[in-house]
Amino acid sequence: MRIEAQSKLGYYPTPDTQLPLILTWLQLPAADLVRALDPCCGKGEALAYLAHGLGRITTYGIELSYSRAEEAERLLDRVLATGFENAVLTDGTFSFCLLNPPYDGETATGGGERLEGRFLHSTTPLLCENGVLAYIIPETRVDEKIARHLAGWYADLRCFRFTEPDYQAFRQVVIFGRKKAYRQPTQEAVDEIHAWALGSLVVGYEDRLVPLTDDEILLARVEKAVGKKPEELQIANRVVALVSGQALIRQNAGDETLVWAMKAQAWLDAQPVVVVDDESARPIKKVHVPILADLPTLDAGSGEYVIPSSPVAGPKGQAFRFKHMPVTEEDYLRAADKAALALEKSRPWLNLIPEIEAQTITPAITPKQGHISMLVTAGLLGTTLVAHNGFPLLLKGGTEKYTVKIDEDSEEEEIEYDPDDPEKKKSLFRVRVEERSRPTLWTLDATGNFTFSNDPVKISDTLRIHVAELAQRVLGRNIPRYDLKPQAWEWQVFDPLSQGRYLPGRKETGLTDFQKHLSVALGRLLLATGSGLVNAEMGSGKSTVALGVAEYLTTNYERHGSTKSAYPILIVGPGIVTGDQNWPKETREVVPGATPKVIESAARPVPKPAKVVEWLESIGVKLDDEDAGGKGHRFEGLSAKAAWKAIVEAANKQGKLAGAENRRARFALWHTLQHGEKHAPRKRQNAEKPNLLDARIGGFAWLGLGELARDKTHQSETRRRYSLAQFVDEYKRGALPQKSVAILSYETAKLGSGRVPAMSTRKLRLRWKEKGEWYTKVIEACTCPHCGKFVAGDYDEEGHAVMGNIITPATAAQFVGAKRRYCQSPTPKWVWNPETGQHEWRETDENGNKLVCGAQLFAYTELRREAAARYVQRKAKNFFPLLLVDELHEAKAKGTGNGWALTILANSSPYTLGLTGTLFGGYSTTIFWLMYRLSALVRRDFGFHDENEWARRYGLLRYTFYVAKPEDVMEDGSYTGQKFMSRVDERPGILPAIIRVGLPKIAFASLQDIGLPLPPYNEEVVWLQMSNGMADQYHDQADGSMIGKPYPPTSLYNWAIEEMKEGTKGALSVWLTTALNRVNSMFRDEEVWFNRRIEGKGKYALRHPELVTTLDAVSDTLISPKDRWLASRCQAERDEGRKSIVFIRQTGKRDIQPHVAQIMQDNGLRVGVLSPSVEPRRRVAWIEKHIGSIDVLITNARLVKVGLNLRMFATAVFYEIEWSLPILWQAMRRVYRPGASLPVRVLFPTYENTLEERALNLLGQKMKAAQLFYGDEVASALCDDKEGDFLNDLILSVLKDDRLERASAIFSTQNDMTASPLGSLTAASPHLNPFEARTWSEWLAARNKALPAKNGRRKSAAAQGQLSLF
Repeated sequence: MRIEAQSKLGYYPTPDTQLPLILTWLQLPAADLVRALDPCCGKGEALAYLAHGLGRITTYGIELSYSRAEEAERLLDRVLATGFENAVLTDGTFSFCLLNPPYDGETATGGGERLEGRFLHSTTPLLCENGVLAYIIPETRVDEKIARHLAGWYADLRCFRFTEPDYQAFRQVVIFGRKKAYRQPTQEAVDEIHAWALGSLVVGYEDRLVPLTDDEILLARVEKAVGKKPEELQIANRVVALVSGQALIRQNAGDETLVWAMKAQAWLDAQPVVVVDDESARPIKKVHVPILADLPTLDAGSGEYVIPSSPVAGPKGQAFRFKHMPVTEEDYLRAADKAALALEKSRPWLNLIPEIEAQTITPAITPKQGHISMLVTAGLLGTTLVAHNGFPLLLKGGTEKYTVKIDEDSEEEEIEYDPDDPEKKKSLFRVRVEERSRPTLWTLDATGNFTFSNDPVKISDTLRIHVAELAQRVLGRNIPRYDLKPQAWEWQVFDPLSQGRYLPGRKETGLTDFQKHLSVALGRLLLATGSGLVNAEMGSGKSTVALGVAEYLTTNYERHGSTKSAYPILIVGPGIVTGDQNWPKETREVVPGATPKVIESAARPVPKPAKVVEWLESIGVKLDDEDAGGKGHRFEGLSAKAAWKAIVEAANKQGKLAGAENRRARFALWHTLQHGEKHAPRKRQNAEKPNLLDARIGGFAWLGLGELARDKTHQSETRRRYSLAQFVDEYKRGALPQKSVAILSYETAKLGSGRVPAMSTRKLRLRWKEKGEWYTKVIEACTCPHCGKFVAGDYDEEGHAVMGNIITPATAAQFVGAKRRYCQSPTPKWVWNPETGQHEWRETDENGNKLVCGAQLFAYTELRREAAARYVQRKAKNFFPLLLVDELHEAKAKGTGNGWALTILANSSPYTLGLTGTLFGGYSTTIFWLMYRLSALVRRDFGFHDENEWARRYGLLRYTFYVAKPEDVMEDGSYTGQKFMSRVDERPGILPAIIRVGLPKIAFASLQDIGLPLPPYNEEVVWLQMSNGMADQYHDQADGSMIGKPYPPTSLYNWAIEEMKEGTKGALSVWLTTALNRVNSMFRDEEVWFNRRIEGKGKYALRHPELVTTLDAVSDTLISPKDRWLASRCQAERDEGRKSIVFIRQTGKRDIQPHVAQIMQDNGLRVGVLSPSVEPRRRVAWIEKHIGSIDVLITNARLVKVGLNLRMFATAVFYEIEWSLPILWQAMRRVYRPGASLPVRVLFPTYENTLEERALNLLGQKMKAAQLFYGDEVASALCDDKEGDFLNDLILSVLKDDRLERASAIFSTQNDMTASPLGSLTAASPHLNPFEARTWSEWLAARNKALPAKNGRRKSAAAQGQLSLF
C-alpha cells in the first residue's frame, strides 16, 4: 500500500455513482428481521444508502478509524470502532454483506496474505443460508484462492466492472453471490472465476485440435516406459521440469518419488533427442478451449438477489453477538466512555434518579375511591394541599421497603462452597432475609407541625377524612381517558344490543348504564393504545361488555367513512367458554344477527391411514379366519415374513395382489409389515402379542400407492371438526354473515400435533447402598431406537447414561411431552470436511463438543395438526380486527403455551381486549408477562426477561445465604462478613406503585358497579370436634404436629423431621398431604408410601417406593362428625327450599365423593356428582339437565372456577378447604351472583386442633393482607397464586410453631356499602364524581374563606419552586 493509502488506513469508499446500480440488483421481501453487515464500513454511507433503498434493515458496521466510526454511528444502527479481527460476531446471522476491503497485504510492508482474500474468508461464515454478498475489489486481485473460495461457497455468481470513469481509478468490479452449502468446486468453475482477473468473462467453450509439443511427446514416452502416470504420484511438475532440462531430484522428495525419478532419468538419458522434421506428421490432441468476452459493465438489475430473513440465533442456537474485544489502551478508554454513556441512559440508572415531581398517568376510566390509598401510597399525588378542620394541610404519601431477618431454627449444614473444588466443604448456617413494605404519610400543617407515620391504621384514618378531596386531586392531576361523560353517539351504539334478554333482577332489557360506561372506556382505550383489560367480577357481564366494545369500534369506523369493521371477532378462552351455554349463546343474545362458530382445529387434520386388515378388505382380500370374522386374529405374534407369506397365499387364492399392476401395492404392504415388526402396533384386547395387521398401511409417495386408504372412524371424526381455515375461507367467500365470531379454546390455540414416545426398552439392573445395606432392583428403561443406548437427561464424560436420569416407560410420556426430544448419547460420526473434501470419523465437532446420536425419540399423534395461533400468524394475520381473550389470567405465565398463544394472537390482531375477574396474584411477577404482552408502556421500561427488575420495583424479595456465624447477622438482615451461596427470589406481596401500570390499561368493575341486585351474603366457619378414635389416630400417626414437642414417635411428622435431618427431601410433603387429607378419610384403610430417591434429581430421578405406615379405618368414623353435620345442614337447607353445593378437594386417586354422597343419600337427600369426566364445555348443560332432580351437588372447586353460573345453589359448603385462595374465591362467586333469589350462605366446616384449622387460619391471614391496599378490588388481587408457596408457608408455620389468629370468616360477613378508601371484598366503594376544574382565583377565594385572618408579614421569601401552604 502506498504511503498516501496507508495514511487513510486503506480507505477508499464505494463511489456514489455505483450504489444506485448495485441497489437495483437487490430485493427485500416482507421480513421480520434482516441484518446487513459492512465489515469495512468507513463513514457508513454505502450501507446506509442501500438499507434506505431496501427498507426494514438493521445495519451493522465495523471501522478501524475512530473518526470515521463516529460518523458511521449517525447513519448505521450499530458500529464497532475496531479492527475486523477484534470483532466478535455470531456465524450465520447476517442476511447481506457489503464487502469493500482494503486493497493491501496483511502486513504494513504489503507482504503475507492479501486483505482482499482474508476479509472474504472471514466474512463468509457470518452469512446465513442464501445470504447475499456484494464484493468490491480490483479485478486483478481475483486470484486462484479467491476464485476457489467463491466457487465453493457461493451460487449465482455475477461479476460487473464499474462504470466509467470510476473503473479507470482502480479497475474495480462488484461480485454478487448467494451463499450455499460448501461443495468442492471443479477446476473449470475455478478457472471461469479466475478469468475475471484478466477482465474477461467465459461465455462458452469450444473444442480445438492442436499439435503436441516436443516436451509433451517426450513426456508421453516417459510415462509409457515407467508404467505409471505422473498425475497418480502427484509429480507431474517434476516430469515437466525433467523434460525441460531442470533439476529433478530435491532433498525433500519422498522415497517413491525419488525411485520413480531415478528410473525416468535413466531412461531419458538413453533416449535420442526427439526431433520432428515433418510438422504435418506431428501428433495432435483435442483441447477444450474457453470462449472469452469482456466483463460486462454494471447496469441496472431487476432485483435478482433476494435477501432472506436473518435467523434469530446462530445455526447451533448461539445467541447473536456483535461486540469487540478492546486491544489497545485507547480501545479500553473508549469502551469505558461508551459504557458510562450507556449506563447514564439505561433504565436501571434512570430509576435511581429521584423524582422531582410525581408522575402523572392517564387512567382508562374514572377510578374509584378504593384506589385512593394505592395512589397516595404509590406517591402519584406528590405533595398535596388539602383542608383540615378549616386549615391548610400539606400531605404526601409513599411506600418504604425495609428488611427483616427471619427467625428460624437453622441447623448446621455441610455446604460445598467452592464450585471449582466440590470436595471443599464448610459448616455453615442458612439465613433468610425478607423485604417488607409499609405505607408512609408525611403531613405539615399551617403551624409548622410536621408529622410522619407508617402505621396503616393511622394512615387509614387520615385518608378516610380527606378521601373526597384527595379524589379531586387525583382527577385533577391524572385526567382519565373516559370521565363517565359519553358523547351522544357513544351512548346510542348500545341501543340495539341485548334486546329481548332480561338480566336477573331487571325489568329492562339491554346493557346497564355501567356496562355501557365500561364499553365506551374500553373502546376509547383500544383506539388509543391497541389493547386493554377489563377486570370485573364473575357475573358482572364481561362478555356483554366485550361485545359492546366490538359494536363501538364498528360504529367509530362508520362515523369516519371507513368500510372497516371490528368483525370478524376472534375469542379465545378456556375450553369451558366454548360450550353452547357460554360465548355462543352470549353472542347470539347480545348482538343481533351475529353468528358464532366454535373452532376445533386450525386446519382439518389428515385422517390416519387405514390398518392393514382394513386396507386388505378394501381391495377385496378376505383373510381365512372364520372364527374371528376375517379380522386376522391368527396373525397375532407373527413376524413380518410369516405374515407376508400368509397374506400372499390368501390373496393368490382369491386372485388379488397379483400381476405387474399390483407390484407397488405389494411393495407397500411388505414395507408396512417390516415397519410394524420394528415398531409394534398396540396389542388387541386380551391379546398377548401384537398383530401386524393392525399396523397402518404405508402411503409415502415412493411406495407408489397413490391415494391412500384412510381409517374410516378417524376420517369421520375429522370431518366433524370445524376448522379455523374453514371459517376464514367461508367468511372471505361471503358464506358467513358480516358479524361472525370465531370461538376457540386455549388448547386449540396452542397445541399442534401431540407427541408420544418412540423409544425401545430393555432391562436395567440397579444397585444402591442405603443405611449400610445393598439393594438390587431390575427396571424397564427406555433406549434409543437408533443407537440402542439408554435414554437419559444427562450423560457422563465417557458417554454413559447417568443412572439418576434414566428415562423409564412411566416417565417417557412426560419426557417427550415437555419438548421435542432427540437422543443425546455421545456417538462418533462420519463428518464431511469441506477443506479436504473428505468424510472424517470424529467424536467432537469443530468447537470441541461431543457429537451425539440425535435420533428422534418421539412421534406425532396426528398429521397436519397445527396450533391455531400459528395458523393465524401465518395465514390470517390482521384478518381478525378484534381479539377477545377470556379468563386472561390463565395466559399470564412466562413460558406456557397459553402465554405463547396470547403473544402470537395479540401480534396478529390490531386490537386486543383481555377479560378476567382475577388479574393480580400474590406475587408481582404474576402479571408482569401479561402486561408486557399487552402494554407498550411496560415494554418501553422492561425487557421480556426483566422480571427481577419488575419484582424489585413492584414486589418484595427474599434473600437466602449461608454464613459461619448467624448470630452476627443483624435484625434488619445486614451482614458485613462473607456470604456463601446467596440466592434471591420473590416473596408474596405487591407494592402500591404497581397501580402506575394498572390504571392506564385496566378498567375495574365489581358486581355492585353493574347495578344488578345482589343477594344478602353471610359466611361462617363451623368448628367441629373429632371423635376420640379420630383424634388418637390423627395425633399419634397421621399428623402429630399439633401436639407439640416431644412429638409422638409413631407420628408422620416425627418421621418427616428425622428424615429431613438426614437430608432426605420430600418427606415433609408426604406428611403434609396425609395430615391434610386423612382427617376426612378415616372411614377407610390407607397406606402411606414414600418414593425414596435412589439416584438423580428432579422429576426424572430414579425412586424406590417405600411403605411408611399403615392407617386403619377408625371404627367410630364410618359416619364422622363432619358427615353428620353436613347431612343435617343440607337437610335443613332443603327444607328451606335451598339447594346446596359441596366442594371436596379429594377427587382423584383419594376420591371421597362416593362416601359423602352415600351418607347424604342415606339421609334422604338427592345427590349429584359433577366429575372431571364431564368435558368443560358440557358442564353447564350437565348441571341444567340434573338440577331439577338433586338437592345437593358435590364437585371439586377447580371444576367450576370459570365459566359457570351456579346461582341456583343458595348454600356453598367447603367440606375440605381449598388451599388456593383464588380458586376458593372463584368457587364462592359462582354462587354469589346477581339474580340469586335467596340469601347466599358460605360455610367452612373445620376440625379443631388439626392442620385443616391451621390452613384455614393462614388463608384468613392472607386475605386480610390482600384487603389492605386493594379496596373493593380485592378480587383483582387474587390471581391464581402459587399453590406450592401456600403449602410451603403452611409447613413453615408448623415448623416455627406460629400462633395464627383464628379465622371467623375468609371474605366477609355482610355486604354493606363502604366509604373507606381501604375498602372491603364484598362491600363496594362508590365511584368518584367527574372532576370539575376550578380556576386559581376560585381556589384562592375558597382558601380565604377557610383560613382565619392573620397579622404580620413573612420574614423571608420562600425559595423558588418551593410549595407553599399559602
